[in-house]
Amino acid sequence: MASYKRCFMDELFLLLLLPGAILLLWILVLLSEVICASKELNDRSDRSGRRTPPSSSSYVVIIPAHDESRNITGTIGSLKPLMTDGGRILVVADNCSDNTACLARQCGVDVIERHDSERRGKGYALGFALQQLQPSPPDVIVVLDADCEFSSGCPADLVNEAAVSETPIQCHYAMHLRGSESLSERIAHFAWRLKNYLRPLGLRFLNLPCQLAGSGMAFRWDQLRSVNVASANLVEDLELGINLAVAGAYPRYFPDVIVKSKFPMSATGMQTQRERWEHGHILVILTQVPLIALASFKRRDLRLFVLAMDISVPPVSLLLLLTLVNAVLSLAIFTLGWATLPLALSLLSCVLLTIAISGAWALSARDLIRPIEFLRAATHPVKKIDIYTRFLTRRQRQWIRTDRK
Repeated sequence: MASYKRCFMDELFLLLLLPGAILLLWILVLLSEVICASKELNDRSDRSGRRTPPSSSSYVVIIPAHDESRNITGTIGSLKPLMTDGGRILVVADNCSDNTACLARQCGVDVIERHDSERRGKGYALGFALQQLQPSPPDVIVVLDADCEFSSGCPADLVNEAAVSETPIQCHYAMHLRGSESLSERIAHFAWRLKNYLRPLGLRFLNLPCQLAGSGMAFRWDQLRSVNVASANLVEDLELGINLAVAGAYPRYFPDVIVKSKFPMSATGMQTQRERWEHGHILVILTQVPLIALASFKRRDLRLFVLAMDISVPPVSLLLLLTLVNAVLSLAIFTLGWATLPLALSLLSCVLLTIAISGAWALSARDLIRPIEFLRAATHPVKKIDIYTRFLTRRQRQWIRTDRK
């Protein structure tokens, strides 16, 4: 009986220790990126006057658009004055049931229409555009979502950076603030800034690759055509970045250029968007990250390994929930007198995660969340439990257009 109890305790010890170690690894990755982001922000003032040498590369700005009649005219109108010689705009009206194509043509840009109800999503629209450009391809492709506009820099800046660095480029993809956001919406903005600004900024400081965010991306033609872009993945941009990195083209963050979009105004639209992003990200963590990490070891490729570790960090709300659950379980086991190390790991994780989030707030979100609101903000992850439980019970499997109304 004593032997059986000892065996059970050993198994329970390992059962708690392994997830605790994984959580600590994720938090260390996050904390390292935030610390390096602060260093990059301090160093940026010394490089503020430097510009990438201009390139003579030809380019096409591809705008995938599905039922974007509300946005397409404004997007094209803001983009056309920024276009330079050697560049043109191509709108892909993808499975549209409205007059997106007609409105885009009235703006004086090239438009192609795609109709395929079986294969839906931005990845397929991008793949279709590349097929149409194949007979006379440009040097560089720029991808801009139909609800985005450049607020700093222009497409030619991305083209120059992609041509000179010979790497895929991801600019700073930001979100507009209306000024009347609820606390929940402001927390969503903070999470966005952490994922799509601070973390890639930290990777830039280390001269390491970043994830693709989906809009404001630039690719050399030969690099983009070397991978399959037509994908049904819920996070097709994340998958594209992985495929490019595996092929040896490591995406690089370029914060000097900024494109901006807006979160959906409706609660339903926001919920759908969050669920698609987070379900897609979690699925990539479970299915692709182990394979990428293994490939990095086989190739002895540090950049690919770092990208795998960066992608492996769960959405911050899920990371907070997992850390809290692990701490409660470890405390319960410690109270029963079974193990001490899991509790020590969980407490260390809690402290480091608090430091990481506090540092990220100080660097990027003091205009969003007041110190007095921190206690209320700490309960926000609990509100997202239903999103994570639906990943197990009713996972979103198909691309669904976000309701932007």
